[in-house]
Amino acid sequence: MSALDALRSLARGERPNGELLPPCRLEAFGSEFYGEEAIVQNFRQAPLNISEHSTVVEAPGHLAIFEGETVLVADVFDDAMSRLWRLGPGQPMETEPALGVPFDTDLMQSRGDIALRAEDHPALSRKAVPHVEAIGRSLARGWSPEHGPAAYRSRSFLIRAFDHGSSGVALFAVHRLGPAAVRSVGFFYAAALFRMEGDELVTHRIVSDGAGEAAIDSALWRARVK
Repeated sequence: MSALDALRSLARGERPNGELLPPCRLEAFGSEFYGEEAIVQNFRQAPLNISEHSTVVEAPGHLAIFEGETVLVADVFDDAMSRLWRLGPGQPMETEPALGVPFDTDLMQSRGDIALRAEDHPALSRKAVPHVEAIGRSLARGWSPEHGPAAYRSRSFLIRAFDHGSSGVALFAVHRLGPAAVRSVGFFYAAALFRMEGDELVTHRIVSDGAGEAAIDSALWRARVK
């Protein structure tokens, strides 16, 4: 079975036949799920029926399916999936109690609206790089109300990017430092489906995930001194 067929089947909550690598991780609904048992159970609780009209973009090592307001993005190795992301509507899952503290995401004290190294994304053509960069920059600068209050600082990190023919996909993690008196650090994933004609960006659309932000906002960290 191809990775595409396996992902369609998994989305319905069906157990794959060896298409999930043992260390596979799914990030969805503001939580992380490791291994086949947890991933299959997650899709059984929130199945997704992928229609024949969905938009599929494939490139060596990458696969993305756009179905309505939901996006599935996968890292692929020899038709087996090693990492999965699900973006779109959904409620945060219960997670183990954790202490969230501010951190410098890339530990480089770098500045700017977007972190992007083209050499880290060999499946992204050179002509698509400036368009992906512009999309990521607009995500960082255009924080929307559904992702919480205006950010004290925000930055987009390009996680995956690839294109084939005239279509391409870019997956970003947009991190922010909240402005409230009780500071919060959070992020959301955003997937961009874009189309080019020649070297020009013709159109793009964004599907973003607010579950990560919702989970963090429900459990803000407060320092307590005794």
